[in-house]
Amino acid sequence: MKIDIADHDGTIQWGGVYYFALSDYPNISAWELQKLARFAQYEQAHSRRPRLKCEHPGIRRAAKLALRRPETIPAADVPAKLTECTACKQGGCLTELLCHTADGAAAQSIFACGELRSAVRARGLPGAVLAKEPRNAAGDTADYFDYVMFAWGNCVAGDRLVTERRLGRAPTEAEFLGAILPGVRFYFRYAALAAHPNRVYDGYHPVKIRDCVDLRDYLVACVIPSYLWVELSPLIPPALQGRAHCLPYDGENLWDWGEKCYNFVQDALKPTQPEPITARTRPLVTAFIAREWHGTGMLLRGELIDMTKVDGFVWLEPDGATIRGLITYLIRDGVCEITSLNSQRENQGVGTSLLELVKLHAREQGCHKLQLLTTNDNINALRFYQKRGFDLAGVNLGAIDRGRALKPEIPLTGQNGIPLRHEIEFAMEL
Repeated sequence: MKIDIADHDGTIQWGGVYYFALSDYPNISAWELQKLARFAQYEQAHSRRPRLKCEHPGIRRAAKLALRRPETIPAADVPAKLTECTACKQGGCLTELLCHTADGAAAQSIFACGELRSAVRARGLPGAVLAKEPRNAAGDTADYFDYVMFAWGNCVAGDRLVTERRLGRAPTEAEFLGAILPGVRFYFRYAALAAHPNRVYDGYHPVKIRDCVDLRDYLVACVIPSYLWVELSPLIPPALQGRAHCLPYDGENLWDWGEKCYNFVQDALKPTQPEPITARTRPLVTAFIAREWHGTGMLLRGELIDMTKVDGFVWLEPDGATIRGLITYLIRDGVCEITSLNSQRENQGVGTSLLELVKLHAREQGCHKLQLLTTNDNINALRFYQKRGFDLAGVNLGAIDRGRALKPEIPLTGQNGIPLRHEIEFAMEL
């Protein structure tokens, strides 16, 4: 591939040429030299030799060294903002987040499998075939289709591509100034994907991942434009529901929509803290419990507990209307009993944080024991509690079978297709 370094308006790979822009032309930064080195290493790994075009002698000398001896270029941290392209509303690429954009049909497949998949894996075709398709207007090489690719979080390149494929041609700039029917945006933290075991740097994309990315482990937010929400919301896996958001699309152009999405996600990711359940949050908690636990009565040691009255801690999303996590408990005779624990963000420390909060509260209330019941089908809970210091305290055979007399709506089959029949008790001395 030819690499053309000049005072370009932006960076792009197109038709076998890498048009390489600098944030502060004609000065080349340590980050940009690292990009060139990574580009050279990627090309060499795929038996290609970069060819340099650059008229500025100082840049050309530095670029030649990076391309010919990439191992000599020191590592550099990515700047918080890159200004090699300033077309977006923020005047540059903001590097905290990464984004992958998909049209409605692709988003259906993504939600069905819970993964972002490379084109090769998603479509079951070799890269050599995909590279010859008309939709490969940029002329990407066959190896590119082995990867899931990302843009910086505020970049509009994803919706450019969605629009191009919807129209079947390259849109004009004038068309981008009108309504665009945007795609679904999947957001990730750059630092997390940079540590992914299958991550690759090609010197062009911020990072790309070979084969697939499990959304449960890496997704921080998904923005679905309102015109797609009714179609897609029933397909969102339970583990992702707390991270998927409907954002009203009011006919914004490409750049206004990009800014709207990024600002929304930044607000959604602002840190919040768990808080005690109060009269203000009780209606939201009650509705959540009814949905997640087959009603507001919780079967506990042969007794039906009214969950509309139990104490607990709720962790809200920044919108104040969506529950990120919830834990409830009862204190009786010096024993704190956890009656429910829900996390809508798996593998992000929500459940652990709530559990630690109740443990601290129980000690403050003078409790000597923390205990809970789970069911025989809940494999994740069995692992979760034992890894956090709980001991197996008993198995109540047939307890769920008997409990259906008090709560008939308890299903016969639980998680993982396992018959739901027994209670398993865990306890911890405080």
